Amino acid sequence: MVDTSNPIDPYGHLKVEKIEEVTSADEKEKKLNPKSVDKKKFIYLTFLNFFLNTLNLFNKKKYSKIEDTPIFKELQTIKSSLESLKEKDLSKEADFLNFFAYLWLKLFNDYKNYHITNEKTISDIKELIKNIYSYPEGSEFSLGYYISELAGMKWIPFPYIELLKNLHLEYKKDPINSHLQKWIDLLNSILEKV
Repeated sequence: MVDTSNPIDPYGHLKVEKIEEVTSADEKEKKLNPKSVDKKKFIYLTFLNFFLNTLNLFNKKKYSKIEDTPIFKELQTIKSSLESLKEKDLSKEADFLNFFAYLWLKLFNDYKNYHITNEKTISDIKELIKNIYSYPEGSEFSLGYYISELAGMKWIPFPYIELLKNLHLEYKKDPINSHLQKWIDLLNSILEKV
């Protein structure tokens, strides 16, 4: 006869270890023992890094006119992309998201690789990069963060879509004071100096 007052546990014979015991045992095994770096290798790699950085400084060609660099075409294309975003909410179009992220990263990389001697142009481009990169101000994850994480190319995060949508809606509410218009005005001032 079966005793129904105390049900039989079919897994009673299995014993589960406490999580804390398992975790502490794993941590003890995984402790890293720092190894000392070979001084010769460290000095060699430091010197090599310094040498390559110095060589890059001398290899950079100087340009007095921005139109002699690919940066000029990239700025024109960014301007036309932002003007398209003013007119239509392109935040849900994957082609636009990919293109804008690619174009922005290309501009950012070319800006670091081409040396432009016109100080006013450089300061305007820096301001544009800073403004777009830090939009919206005070936010933990900005438009620049999502673009730098290859948003649109490897992944399309929802906040990236929302930021572009908000730019469009902000322009529709107040065109003159919108971020889009300010960025386009700054681009116009850079491109018209040519």
